[in-house]
Order: sequence, then structure tokens, then C-alpha cells
Amino acid sequence: MVGLGTWDLRNQECIDSVKYALSCGYRHIDTAAMYQNEKQIGVAIQQSDISRSDIFITTKVWRSDLGRSFATRSFEDSLDNLRTDYLDLFLIHWPGNSKKLRIETYGKMIEFRDEAKVKTIGVSNFSAAEIMEIHDAFGEYPAMNQIHFNPFHFDQEILDFCQQHNILITAYTPLNKGRGLNNPQIQQLASKYKKLPSQIVLRWFIDLGIVTIPKSSNPDHITTNFDIFDFSLTADEVNSLKNL
Repeated sequence: MVGLGTWDLRNQECIDSVKYALSCGYRHIDTAAMYQNEKQIGVAIQQSDISRSDIFITTKVWRSDLGRSFATRSFEDSLDNLRTDYLDLFLIHWPGNSKKLRIETYGKMIEFRDEAKVKTIGVSNFSAAEIMEIHDAFGEYPAMNQIHFNPFHFDQEILDFCQQHNILITAYTPLNKGRGLNNPQIQQLASKYKKLPSQIVLRWFIDLGIVTIPKSSNPDHITTNFDIFDFSLTADEVNSLKNL
């Protein structure tokens, strides 16, 4: 439910951040081919004392690599870079401009899943209409839609659509890059629960049933972002943080 986002983490900073997160209890690491840090993440996982089978790795194929042949190469490169022989979750990173290439790519991802090279497949930044294209073509919905989602960037329509069709949402930029954490409602809840404002927002996702992947290279932030499982918000409090 809480993973480490790795967008813009590079070099030794990326290795150190992933290793530290794993030592804190994180078991979900989110990356993408476009992030250009899969090699560092592979090193970090190999250097950690956590078994690969206990770690959930998500990566993504970029929109310039859509289509059967390009997506296949991207997938194989990701496996090599991450030093693994399977992925836990593989996503189409952006829908791009071509329905044909989206459908081709998703069809190839189904083959990867059938071959046990990936456990779960999904999409990122897809609209309801683009998800329905996949359903119409293959008779299934993606398992995941990773989207920009937080109390200040809240989309009830896509939330309802995904929940209706049993599609999990992963929220990226969950803390809105720190903007808005001084909001009075968030501050009031932080005081009530004796938590940081960031922890209130991250707990909000958990209570909504949304996976979240806060990114940080700061050890203190990595620790506090994961320390959100000893309290819950009430239903009224969850609703109060929508549409801030």
C-alpha cells in the first residue's frame, strides 16, 4: 500500500534510498524505464538482505516504446537492469497518441503475464475511455491505473470508475510536492493524531483504498512516510480532505 517512488533519484543517492527504504520495512519499489535508474535499483535490491520474492517491483514502458517489438525490448531491458527474471507489476507509462500501439502493447503484456515473466499488468495516466479500449479488445480491465492523485488533485470520476471495475489506483505525487500541507484541515488532523501533516495525507490514501508511492531521498522522510499504520482517519475526516 505504501511504496517508494523513485522518480528523479539517480546514482548512489538512488541506491542508498532504496536500501534504506527496504531496511525500514518498505517492500514496494516503483520505477520506470524513463526514470533511467533501474540499474541502481537492481543493485540496491541485490545488496539488501531482503529476498527478491518479498519485494514488489513496478516498472513501466515509456510511450516512445509502445508497440510489440519496442515494448518487448523495453521489457527485457528492464529485467536486465533490475537484475530479476520477473516483474511484479508492468505498466504502460502513458497512453500516447495511438490506440493501435496501446492495444498492441497491452496484448504483448498479456503474453508476458501468461509466460510468468510478470505477475500483474496495468496502465498509468489512462482515462476511463482509454481503459475501456483495453476491455473492449481483451475482455479484461488492467489491474492498476497509476495516476496523479492527492487531496489537491482529486478526481472522483476516475476513482469511481476504477473502483467499480476493481482497478486499483496508485497515486503518484501524493504529497503535492509539499504544497498545501499547511492547510488548516490537515494541520488540525495532524494535531489531533499527533502526526506530521504528510502522514495525515498518506494515511488518507490508505483509508481510501489507494496505493501511494511517496518519493524521497531523505532518510527521515522515508521513515515517517511509512509510519502511518498505527492510526486511521474517520470517514468524515477522509471526506473532508477531498477537493482541497
